[in-house]
This record gives sequence, structure tokens and C-alpha cells, in this order.
Amino acid sequence: MSRTFQTDAIVLRTFRFGDIHKGVTFLSSENGLVDAVAYGAYKGKGKLGGSTDPFTWGHFYCYRDPVRGRTKINDIESYSIFEAIRGDLSRFYIACYWAELILASFGAGGESSLLFPLLLEALTRLDTMQSKDRWHVFIQFGWRFLGLLGVRSDVEECASCGHVATEGEGVFLDTLARGFLCDHCKGSSDLPLGPGGVRYLRFTEALSFEKAVRVDTDLPTEHQLTTILRRVLGEALDQPLKTAELL
Repeated sequence: MSRTFQTDAIVLRTFRFGDIHKGVTFLSSENGLVDAVAYGAYKGKGKLGGSTDPFTWGHFYCYRDPVRGRTKINDIESYSIFEAIRGDLSRFYIACYWAELILASFGAGGESSLLFPLLLEALTRLDTMQSKDRWHVFIQFGWRFLGLLGVRSDVEECASCGHVATEGEGVFLDTLARGFLCDHCKGSSDLPLGPGGVRYLRFTEALSFEKAVRVDTDLPTEHQLTTILRRVLGEALDQPLKTAELL
């Protein structure tokens, strides 16, 4: 394996490494999750200071140190820092939630070739669309992320009896996120998803991400979908997500 490599990547997390160095975890389009160090990033006007902040998308030039067992970031050609996300707390918290999802799932189980373009598209839409449309982006990323994890349930078929929801019929999410249930099988505390939510997921599933986020929903349906996705994603990872409290 070559000691030097370059890759398109998105910064997900940073932390202080010593006094002047910055630890960086980025999602690579080719290598999945990579832990690296930006030496001197906190030293004065170091060139790697701002370019290694969370959600920077760029081309990374790196070196693998076989002696220390570390990856060093030598340089970054920045493509975008997603200014609108950084300048809007609501959008920023959504992006932080996605980053925590990816880190907690070890990069969706190593599906970097599919995960990287999904995250890049989601960040691009979150950054460029109007703030009021941010939850459409949240919903589409979450639903497709579940697909990458291999745990996305059929929204129309009851996980208990196999009944297939007909037009105009809603479903209910099992509170343990084990699947969607019909009206006959639901429990008293299961989360409802009305006919509009079922139609929305069914219709947008086959669309490109760009087209899917432009499909509108009413506010009650939007709220149901975001609540259900947060529950399902949390159960899929089997751990609480700290950033979920910020949404």
C-alpha cells in the first residue's frame, strides 16, 4: 500500500491533538472513515486550520506514517465549506446529526462508495435550499441512509400480519422500530404515519435526491416523518445520539 494517497473527502469531526495539532475524522469517497492529524492546525495562521473544520468538502493529500501508525494531512484543496450550513444553527445541527450517524455506524458498515455521494448531495441541498425546506433534506437523507444500513422496513406492508396498506390508509411504527404495522396490529403507543406520509415515501423512493427533496408535504406529515426517522435511526444504531436533542 502506498504511503501517500489523495482523495475527495468531507470532514465529520475534529478534536485537539496536543497543543497545536488537530485530530480530524473525514469520510473519504474511496477509503471510508479515516482518522488523521493536521499538524500545526492550531498554530497561528496554519494553512490547515480553517480547511479542516467540520463539513469542509475538498481534495485531501495525505501520508500514512507506518512507524507512528498515523495518517497525516499534508494539504487540502477546498471545494466548499457550506457557508449557509455554518451560518444557520438549525441546518448545522442537522449536519452534526448526520455526522454522528455516520460515525456511530462506522460509515454505514463500510458502504463509502454509496455513502459519500449521499452525504455530499444532502449537504449541498441543505446548504442551497431555503431553510424551511431543510426537513425535506433531513427526511430523504435518513430514509436512504436506512437503506444503506440494510434496515429500512417496507412502509406499506404490516410487519406483523403482512397486510399491504391501500390508498388512503395510514400505518404505525412499532415503538421498538421493528417495522410498520397496520391499524389492526398497532399498539397504543405506536407512532402514526398518515396516508400522506406513506404516499410521500413510496413516491420519492424512486426519485433522485435532487428531485425528491423538492416534493412538498404538509406540516403534520413532515413532523410525523421526522419523528419516525429519528426513532428508527436511533434503534438501528442501538445507541442514543447526542445530537438528536438539538434537532
